[in-house]
Amino acid sequence: CSSDLAFLTELLKNVGSVVRVDQNTLLRLKGKFAQLCVNIDITKPLPGSITVARVEGCLKVPLIYEGLHEVCPLCGGDSHLLQACPKLPMAQKVEVLVEKFDATEIGRA
Repeated sequence: CSSDLAFLTELLKNVGSVVRVDQNTLLRLKGKFAQLCVNIDITKPLPGSITVARVEGCLKVPLIYEGLHEVCPLCGGDSHLLQACPKLPMAQKVEVLVEKFDATEIGRA
């Protein structure tokens, strides 16, 4: 339904632009779930939920992002993770490793 697509597009405008909507979502076959492909800016914080205004009151809807672990948030590449990004300065690479392993200092071999 084009009205469902327009509603979902408006609902997710602060998350990103809707690229496509799963057919089961458009046909309302999965009940309370909607699955969409959304073009997002991975360098910016992503909301964990959206609020939907209804006659009965507001409803907080959690968002689940699939596939983000496969994309480097710095350059958008899919062949490496952040800590191996060629665009990441060496000083930041060390910070990422310290953060990842919850270390306080890194010894040199």
